Amino acid sequence: MIRKIFALSLILGAASATTARANEGEGPCKADAEKLCAGIEPGEGRIVKCLKEHEAQVSPACKAKWEAKKEQHKEKRLKKLEERKVKIEQKIEELKK
Repeated sequence: MIRKIFALSLILGAASATTARANEGEGPCKADAEKLCAGIEPGEGRIVKCLKEHEAQVSPACKAKWEAKKEQHKEKRLKKLEERKVKIEQKIEELKK
């Protein structure tokens, strides 16, 4: 149970940052960033932070894209974690022999 909670917290944290970076420079999120964060210098997460601060004003299209990217990243991360888990379990079995 604790492992699942830990894994989920890692996934959600990474998904949030990765999704924001993926969205800030393209499509509907680019338009939102240009509109809502016009005076913000890009880089080091400043645009992401700005978009999060203006979340209520972010367009539905950008929010939808953000959620889709989060889900994709979460699935990718879960797959990697599962692969690691299998390798660890295999190693444990080898050590038991």
